[in-house]
Amino acid sequence: MRLMDIQWPLINGKPDLDYALLDFGSVYTNTRYVQTNPFGNNTPVDVVAEVWFNGKWSSLDMVFYGSGVHGMKANYVEGEGIVLQTAVFRLASASAYGGGGHNYAGATFPNPTSCRVHVWRVVA
Repeated sequence: MRLMDIQWPLINGKPDLDYALLDFGSVYTNTRYVQTNPFGNNTPVDVVAEVWFNGKWSSLDMVFYGSGVHGMKANYVEGEGIVLQTAVFRLASASAYGGGGHNYAGATFPNPTSCRVHVWRVVA
Protein backbone atom coordinates (compact mmCIF):
# COMPACT_ATOMS: atom_id res chain seq x y z
CA MET A 1 0.00 0.00 0.00
CA ARG A 2 1.30 3.42 -0.92
CA LEU A 3 1.07 6.32 1.54
CA MET A 4 -1.10 8.25 -0.91
CA ASP A 5 -3.62 5.34 -0.84
CA ILE A 6 -4.24 5.70 2.90
CA GLN A 7 -7.50 7.45 3.71
CA TRP A 8 -6.70 10.10 6.35
CA PRO A 9 -9.57 11.47 8.43
CA LEU A 10 -10.07 15.05 7.28
CA ILE A 11 -11.39 18.02 9.17
CA ASN A 12 -11.65 21.24 7.16
CA GLY A 13 -9.62 19.60 4.39
CA LYS A 14 -6.59 18.62 6.53
CA PRO A 15 -5.70 15.86 8.95
CA ASP A 16 -6.28 16.70 12.60
CA LEU A 17 -2.77 17.16 14.02
CA ASP A 18 -1.39 17.66 17.49
CA TYR A 19 1.92 19.52 17.65
CA ALA A 20 4.64 20.25 20.19
CA LEU A 21 8.08 21.88 19.99
CA LEU A 22 10.80 20.48 22.26
CA ASP A 23 13.85 22.53 23.24
CA PHE A 24 16.93 20.31 23.42
CA GLY A 25 19.15 23.25 24.40
CA SER A 26 22.79 23.08 23.32
CA VAL A 27 23.80 19.79 21.74
CA TYR A 28 27.28 18.35 21.20
CA THR A 29 28.74 15.80 18.79
CA ASN A 30 28.67 12.07 19.61
CA THR A 31 25.88 12.36 22.20
CA ARG A 32 22.46 10.76 22.73
CA TYR A 33 19.70 12.93 24.21
CA VAL A 34 16.28 11.72 25.41
CA GLN A 35 13.16 13.74 26.25
CA THR A 36 9.69 12.62 27.20
CA ASN A 37 7.28 12.37 24.29
CA PRO A 38 4.72 15.15 24.98
CA PHE A 39 1.93 12.81 23.79
CA GLY A 40 3.06 9.85 25.91
CA ASN A 41 6.12 7.64 25.47
CA ASN A 42 4.03 4.91 23.83
CA THR A 43 2.29 7.23 21.34
CA PRO A 44 3.76 7.14 17.80
CA VAL A 45 4.74 10.55 16.45
CA ASP A 46 6.70 12.08 13.56
CA VAL A 47 9.72 14.18 14.52
CA VAL A 48 12.12 16.60 12.83
CA ALA A 49 15.23 18.02 14.50
CA GLU A 50 16.49 21.50 13.65
CA VAL A 51 19.57 23.49 14.63
CA TRP A 52 20.17 27.24 14.75
CA PHE A 53 22.97 28.39 12.47
CA ASN A 54 23.62 31.31 10.13
CA GLY A 55 20.58 33.18 11.49
CA LYS A 56 18.01 30.46 10.79
CA TRP A 57 16.49 27.20 11.99
CA SER A 58 16.77 24.27 9.59
CA SER A 59 16.84 20.49 9.71
CA LEU A 60 19.81 18.21 9.20
CA ASP A 61 20.23 14.51 8.53
CA MET A 62 23.05 12.05 9.07
CA VAL A 63 25.59 12.11 6.23
CA PHE A 64 28.26 9.45 5.80
CA TYR A 65 31.41 10.16 3.80
CA GLY A 66 35.20 9.93 3.87
CA SER A 67 35.93 12.34 6.71
CA GLY A 68 33.37 10.72 9.05
CA VAL A 69 29.74 10.91 10.05
CA HIS A 70 28.11 14.37 10.15
CA GLY A 71 24.69 15.51 11.37
CA MET A 72 21.98 14.41 13.77
CA LYS A 73 18.75 12.46 13.73
CA ALA A 74 15.65 12.62 15.93
CA ASN A 75 13.48 9.53 16.40
CA TYR A 76 10.43 8.32 18.26
CA VAL A 77 11.43 5.31 20.37
CA GLU A 78 8.48 3.38 21.80
CA GLY A 79 8.47 3.37 25.59
CA GLU A 80 11.45 5.73 25.78
CA GLY A 81 10.37 9.02 24.20
CA ILE A 82 12.01 11.37 21.69
CA VAL A 83 15.65 10.47 21.07
CA LEU A 84 18.17 12.78 19.40
CA GLN A 85 21.49 11.24 18.34
CA THR A 86 24.32 13.44 17.11
CA ALA A 87 27.11 12.25 14.82
CA VAL A 88 30.66 11.45 15.86
CA PHE A 89 32.54 13.88 13.62
CA ARG A 90 30.47 17.06 13.13
CA LEU A 91 26.97 18.36 13.80
CA ALA A 92 26.55 19.28 10.13
CA SER A 93 28.02 18.76 6.71
CA ALA A 94 28.05 21.38 3.98
CA SER A 95 24.53 22.19 2.78
CA ALA A 96 25.44 20.97 -0.72
CA TYR A 97 26.15 17.48 0.72
CA GLY A 98 23.59 17.17 3.51
CA GLY A 99 20.74 19.32 2.23
CA GLY A 100 20.48 21.60 5.27
CA GLY A 101 18.85 24.98 4.65
CA HIS A 102 21.53 26.97 6.48
CA ASN A 103 23.64 27.70 3.40
CA TYR A 104 26.54 26.16 5.31
CA ALA A 105 29.70 25.95 3.19
CA GLY A 106 31.50 23.45 5.42
CA ALA A 107 34.18 25.54 7.15
CA THR A 108 33.19 25.45 10.83
CA PHE A 109 29.91 24.53 12.42
CA PRO A 110 29.50 25.44 16.09
CA ASN A 111 29.82 22.63 18.63
CA PRO A 112 27.67 22.91 20.67
CA THR A 113 24.73 24.42 18.80
CA SER A 114 21.09 25.10 19.75
CA CYS A 115 18.64 22.37 18.82
CA ARG A 116 14.87 21.93 18.82
CA VAL A 117 12.62 19.06 17.73
CA HIS A 118 9.18 19.38 16.12
CA VAL A 119 6.77 16.63 17.20
CA TRP A 120 3.52 15.83 15.34
CA ARG A 121 0.81 13.32 16.18
CA VAL A 122 -1.91 12.49 13.66
CA VAL A 123 -5.22 12.13 15.47
CA ALA A 124 -7.62 9.59 14.00
